[in-house]
Amino acid sequence: MNFSLPVAFRYLKLCLATLFGLGFLPVAPGTWGSLGALALFFLFEHFFAHFVLIILFVLFLFISFPLSAFGAQYLDDPDPGAVVIDELIGLWFVLLPILLIFDGLSLIDYTAGFALFRFFDVLKPPPIKQTQRLPGAFGIVADDLAAGLISAILIAAVKYHL
Repeated sequence: MNFSLPVAFRYLKLCLATLFGLGFLPVAPGTWGSLGALALFFLFEHFFAHFVLIILFVLFLFISFPLSAFGAQYLDDPDPGAVVIDELIGLWFVLLPILLIFDGLSLIDYTAGFALFRFFDVLKPPPIKQTQRLPGAFGIVADDLAAGLISAILIAAVKYHL
């Protein structure tokens, strides 16, 4: 059996960038990636302390840039739909602040977070659309961070006034 470490690392990076293949699903890969991110957040939120989620988010954020750049180069596409690590970053950027501010998430929070994030990520109203013009991996990740930020602000504003 031939084992090549560089090939294994490329495969691992592609698996992470596509959230273990969710990005390769034929219809709406961003939605599948967001559902995977939602499931991971739900799982981690129930088994780990909040500070662990913060550390994981920061770790995911830092690795999302090189993984997105690798995916774009490997798939020969400046913003490949199969690369969905940015969806994880964007959705966690919605849920994590709500969890920390309100000390917990309800099913409504999860549903609203997912729906609003997908709405803004797909529609890309200004200023979200402008963030895609950033070069390389920054453009891939930035629009999802912007969609996540706007979604989190809207949810927090509604929860605060209820």
